[in-house]
Amino acid sequence: MTTTDVGDVLGITTEAARGKLNELVGNGILRRRKTGRTVVYWETKERDSDD
Repeated sequence: MTTTDVGDVLGITTEAARGKLNELVGNGILRRRKTGRTVVYWETKERDSDD
């Protein structure tokens, strides 16, 4: 998911969505990867902890 996806669903700005997503990354709930100009977020699974 992207900040735009989250912002659209929640009815908030992309900046607000980015802040919330980055907080979840900091808490270990989500992971993120930059692909070109887009940052993609996804849910962390136990199997990802080996990365």
